[in-house]
Amino acid sequence: MCHGFMDSAATFIPLLELLPDSYYYVAFDFPGHGLSDPYPAGMLPSLTHLLGVTRRVVDHMTWERFNFLSHSMGGLVGAFYNAIYPNTINKIINLDISTALGSFLTASTTGTAELSSWYLYLYDEYYGNYNRYNSPDTRRLVTYEEAVSSVARNRKVTEEQAAILLSRSLIPAGDGKFHYSWDPKMKKITNITLSRDTLTHIFTKRTPPTLNLTSSELKPEDPFTQFSVDMMRVIQETAANHETVFVKGGHDLHVTNAREVAPYVVEFLDRPFNACLSKL
Repeated sequence: MCHGFMDSAATFIPLLELLPDSYYYVAFDFPGHGLSDPYPAGMLPSLTHLLGVTRRVVDHMTWERFNFLSHSMGGLVGAFYNAIYPNTINKIINLDISTALGSFLTASTTGTAELSSWYLYLYDEYYGNYNRYNSPDTRRLVTYEEAVSSVARNRKVTEEQAAILLSRSLIPAGDGKFHYSWDPKMKKITNITLSRDTLTHIFTKRTPPTLNLTSSELKPEDPFTQFSVDMMRVIQETAANHETVFVKGGHDLHVTNAREVAPYVVEFLDRPFNACLSKL
């Protein structure tokens, strides 16, 4: 189970409470997230670094094959992992991967303006504020109530759900204050620069049976969202073993609407493997 951008393994708690004990679940925090150590100060981490972390977890568990369940950015990790290590993932379940797909828009265009924006946002801004991204002394202190309120507002969840999401991401700092465990430089995690054709190939060739549970609130109101919608359509039409289901809820649908998400997950996990495969 791989969590998304600036999140932790706690994101799966509401869903896990509704899943059967007939499966063995392993979730972990990526470096710089939750309770995991950050990457050393220095250059920006990339999605490729997260692939290496995922491989270490698989090796530690001594798995030859496994199912993969992800949220958002974690779905990109799963797709790239499958491309690099084919025939190791039995089934993939993506919880609203569409939002993460939008981050590849700038990597899939060739215009000078887009390239400039991509570089300035990631590298120029990062190295221009290097100490802020790499010094622990710059971490903002908050009260528990402030943290819960902020996450509830930004992620559109209840305060009870926000408390669950924060259960692995707050570190006591004394005097009733906390700081977030998130590594600031992970906010600038770099994409793998791929063309649109290559990205499509990764998501449609030699892929295992895949279930995409997508937010019903997805609206193509900006280029990033439109790119996601277009990519999901191409994937659905090209890969015969992909299935997309729209579920009520926003990006954190597995938290806000876990009771509707869970039956889809269980049915897909229990479905006979051959029934999911393309006949081609």
